[in-house]
Amino acid sequence: MTAFCNSGDFTLGVELEVHLVDSVSMALVSEAGRIVDELPDSLRNHIRCEFKQCQLEISSGVCDSALEALRDLSVKCEAVAQIARTRGCALCWSGTHPFSHSEEQQMTPSPRYQRLSELLGHDGRQLVVCGLHVHVGVDSAEHAIEVIRKLTSFLPLFLALSCNSPFINGVDTNMLSYRSRLMEAFPTYGLPPALSDWKGYEKYVAQLQELGFIDSPRDLWWIVRPNAKYGTVEVRVCDTPGRLEDAVAISALIKVVVRGIVEGRLDGSIQCSLQANILQQNLWHVRRFGLGAQLFDFTSGKSIRAGTAVERLLTHVSAWASGDDVAPFLARLGMLATQPTWAERQIQKLAETADRRAVVRMLTS
Repeated sequence: MTAFCNSGDFTLGVELEVHLVDSVSMALVSEAGRIVDELPDSLRNHIRCEFKQCQLEISSGVCDSALEALRDLSVKCEAVAQIARTRGCALCWSGTHPFSHSEEQQMTPSPRYQRLSELLGHDGRQLVVCGLHVHVGVDSAEHAIEVIRKLTSFLPLFLALSCNSPFINGVDTNMLSYRSRLMEAFPTYGLPPALSDWKGYEKYVAQLQELGFIDSPRDLWWIVRPNAKYGTVEVRVCDTPGRLEDAVAISALIKVVVRGIVEGRLDGSIQCSLQANILQQNLWHVRRFGLGAQLFDFTSGKSIRAGTAVERLLTHVSAWASGDDVAPFLARLGMLATQPTWAERQIQKLAETADRRAVVRMLTS
């Protein structure tokens, strides 16, 4: 197994998955490979094809702050958007596409993706989904396991802020994050097991590899996982939000929460298997109701609205996180917590216009 890299305390890396759509019809188009081929060499390592050719992943470098990540990604996203425009297409910021049919999309030619497609079968052909992945640097493997153990109870709040996938194949799913439901096609998707230390993690990975269940830790599709290569805790629970600024704001909050856990300012520990089951319920209710979901509050033992829990968390971290230059990003999240989610905005736009193309236009850049 790869040794855990020391990436520096609380560095930030952001990976954004976006759809490619035709600028007129707003339908998905398989242009990812051609766009990547036209990129300058300086961007080749940061922008790559995803599972299907109608998707791209755009990654920041290793950043010291959310503001640096925003500047980094703004340049890369605009470079991709410019090339896309020359090919008659645009970037669409959504967890799923509102009307294009998933099975009609071309798969990216890759041995890894081919293996995944064969493994997942029909479910895999539905996986035209885009998410936000956030890496936060920690100084050791043991700290990574500790952070993950305590971070899990915050995951529903991160998802609530990002919910942006109410439709699939032209169908209203009655969920605000259907992307999360589709990701269950992966056998290792979901919460990580309760691991006490890094040796336990290594033993678990080795067992799965010996059984042939995974080829490498990359095949652990947990919604939060350690990433030894980068020396980070990687949060993978979020949909791609409708704007870059929202994605970076959520990333800033994740970074602050990780810092709070390491410094002993926050503790989201799940104490028993019953609470772990309740956490699964919290995640399901956020998928369905977003910021309006009623959640179990592990601190008080009572019910709390997800949006209210987000506001409370923002108030708490704002008191000590000013040194991270995150105030504008936390303020943005404060506004998001009181507004309709991006998924609800999609639903509202469709109700107003009866035109799914109008929904996509709202999400494009």
